[in-house]
Amino acid sequence: MEVTGVLCDKRMSICLKSLIYKNIVQPVALYGAECWPTTKTAEEKLHVMEMRMLQRTLGFTQLDRIRNTSTRQQLGTTAITEKMQEQITVVRTHVLRANPSTVASLAYNLYVDGRWPQGRPKQIWQDNK
Repeated sequence: MEVTGVLCDKRMSICLKSLIYKNIVQPVALYGAECWPTTKTAEEKLHVMEMRMLQRTLGFTQLDRIRNTSTRQQLGTTAITEKMQEQITVVRTHVLRANPSTVASLAYNLYVDGRWPQGRPKQIWQDNK
């Protein structure tokens, strides 16, 4: 990634690094997140990616044993999973306010008759709250 040169440069200010992370890295990482199934695995992978980038930006390693909250506080960022939930909420409210005959509203309220396969039922879009 081309941004790593700036994020890992010790001569750059933390304020500039924070702005670059918030305005470039987070939107790229969350592109299309409103359509993803928000499973614990997906959220955990996003969280790990975020924390590794933030620690690397500040020059920390995992051996330094610095808490995630203090790392986020130094850069002034919020958790990427919170941003993802905000995006999902925005899209959900748009769909709920839309005309019921739109494709998005029809897909949101879709109910398929028949039997589900054996095992745990699949998670549907309304379950992601």
